[in-house]
Amino acid sequence: DERCDVPACRLTLLNTHLPHLSSNSTLVRYLARRIHAAAAATSCIFSGDLNPDKGKPLRSQFGAIFQCGATLGEETGALVTWDTANPLIRGKKCNPDADMQLDFCFLHQPNEPRPLLSRMRSSLLRREAFFLPGAPLSDHIGILTTFELRE
Repeated sequence: DERCDVPACRLTLLNTHLPHLSSNSTLVRYLARRIHAAAAATSCIFSGDLNPDKGKPLRSQFGAIFQCGATLGEETGALVTWDTANPLIRGKKCNPDADMQLDFCFLHQPNEPRPLLSRMRSSLLRREAFFLPGAPLSDHIGILTTFELRE
């Protein structure tokens, strides 16, 4: 049984599901303020279904979140979390009507004291599990995000 001593630390996790087919600019600005306030004292992870508009650049829709210092980190390939081939949505009229990334994981860290996490990497979580015939897990494919602690 190997154990390592990690000093006590604090980490804030914020998660949301933004409405689709609506202007979320007020909510995005509110979330950016919350992320920034949390990161004043500790590392802050912000994740969720952001329902971006496929026709607009991500940075223009979530500029306030990027401007407050949050980063997406390294993503392994295109993270298509809304796949129209998923059995739960295939053949149904839905929005969005094209494959795209709806789900994201951001990291915002204070500069002082030294940031708790050194980097993060996101990838799709067992995509095949979301396409089980007769028993798909969800209409969204999950994201697995790995963080590394600073030594």
